[in-house]
Amino acid sequence: TAFLARHPVALVVGSSVFVHGGLHPTHLEYGIRRMNREASEWIRGDSADEAVPWFLSGRNAIVWSRQYSMPSERQCDCEMLREALTRLPGARRMVVGHTVQHPMGINGACGGTVFRVDVGASSGVADADPEVLEIIEDREVRRLRANQQAQVLVSAQEAAKAKAAAMKG
Repeated sequence: TAFLARHPVALVVGSSVFVHGGLHPTHLEYGIRRMNREASEWIRGDSADEAVPWFLSGRNAIVWSRQYSMPSERQCDCEMLREALTRLPGARRMVVGHTVQHPMGINGACGGTVFRVDVGASSGVADADPEVLEIIEDREVRRLRANQQAQVLVSAQEAAKAKAAAMKG
């Protein structure tokens, strides 16, 4: 538990937000810093309330949500994702795990605003080959797999166009 208590449940790096399941607009109203602090306190047993924090419990929890990671993009709530990203100044993409994307592996949805990275590498899940999502200079997004060429998911040019469009509207 000490290991988990030292790490955030949501993290923003550049224009990317990393979260196990997914951040919803209601989570962002509450605040990432506040959720990270309260999750850490709860894990350490330092919380005034012994109950699991609301944002860590249930199907819409930031560690359990599948709103952005269903394998079929039609099932992905792109509108809610857009709303969530607009509540994080400068955020252009969310990286989520939790929902195995086997057999396709790492993939994107909602016009490259969400990347689903749970490939099911565990032998208890799909025993899939490991993959890596690489974000270069906060622009180009690539998928790396053993013995294969890197696959560009978002080019630097596409990222620049998306950033310019976001700044306009």
